[in-house]
Amino acid sequence: MTKALAKALGRYLEDGLQSNKATLEKLEKTSIVSYQGKTGPEAREEAIGQRKATIELYEQLLREFQAGDFDSAAMKMATQIVEDQEKEKLKVKQNKNSTAFELAIISPIIPAKRGNGYQAQASGRSNEITYDLQATNKPSMETLIECRKILHIWNDNFNKTGSHKLEMPLKDYMKLVGVTSASKARDRINRVNDTLLSIRFLSRQDLPKYIRNTTIHLFQGIQTDERKPEPGDTATGEEADYKALYNGKIVLIGSEVLGSLYSLGKVVPLLQINLAIDSQRFPWAYNFYVRLCEHYTWNEGKPNANKISVKALIKAEPKVPSYEYVKTKLGRQYRERIIEPFEKNMAAIRGIKWEYDRPVKTYKDFMAAYILFEVLDNA
Repeated sequence: MTKALAKALGRYLEDGLQSNKATLEKLEKTSIVSYQGKTGPEAREEAIGQRKATIELYEQLLREFQAGDFDSAAMKMATQIVEDQEKEKLKVKQNKNSTAFELAIISPIIPAKRGNGYQAQASGRSNEITYDLQATNKPSMETLIECRKILHIWNDNFNKTGSHKLEMPLKDYMKLVGVTSASKARDRINRVNDTLLSIRFLSRQDLPKYIRNTTIHLFQGIQTDERKPEPGDTATGEEADYKALYNGKIVLIGSEVLGSLYSLGKVVPLLQINLAIDSQRFPWAYNFYVRLCEHYTWNEGKPNANKISVKALIKAEPKVPSYEYVKTKLGRQYRERIIEPFEKNMAAIRGIKWEYDRPVKTYKDFMAAYILFEVLDNA
């Protein structure tokens, strides 16, 4: 028997003994007791007798436990119960870990707070883990969104293939993200690469010893492999460069650690059609979309799966101006600066049908509202 199981068994027996003693005390003070469908003095005496016998059993089991004797039938049964309970606790713990890891990994590049130079970071603490994930090169907001899109593609590929290596023709990537210029696509990938390479993952608990208390690179970076000219191709200069790039591919390799963490939990499904959201025209839309999908996935089957507060949703987008900023710097134009841009960005999202749960006429109405949404196609 492991030390952890022995500790859990001892705790189980002590708790059982104290619980039954407390119940017996209540029974002895109660005049009317219902027991096995009967009510009256006889039922009360039977209930008290049964509780006393149970207490004697727990006391005997505790004596056996303290003596290191685990051979009796009752002790074996108690041990099996505790083993099953510990397995269930481990499943719950792993699920909580998975949720935290997923939220950290799938959304690693949203600034935690406004005003921090858009340093990409996400950090948190639960009962099971402490993690910190940050990119220190302080990329632009547009680059952060493009990083999220690359991670979206990598996550989708990993979910389907189990491979840590994503290989995609550059022209396919361009089509997905709505870029028409191969040179602009390469520039974007280079910026994304700088950010991904600067991301570090640190966790102090519930990780194998060989990576505990260490800082880990999550990605090995993005390569842009250019295809060599085909036989007979006479293109030269810019045309040859364009062909080589356009017909090449991007390669993104996630670390083994990222793959092992990611495989712990379920994947937040995201529609690829939203990768093409124009982050200049609709700078809030993609982050809103990911947040809605996260909320739905983590609460699927619960009453609140299709309902999220406006307050919670706008936290996903650090560029939404604060109330104080609009009040002091933008002439109190709350509808023009917050509400209308919010609605335009929400309208740019594909695959989500949404509405407010109440009329929204003022900023106060807006901040008190909930978004009722439906995932139309999120396979």
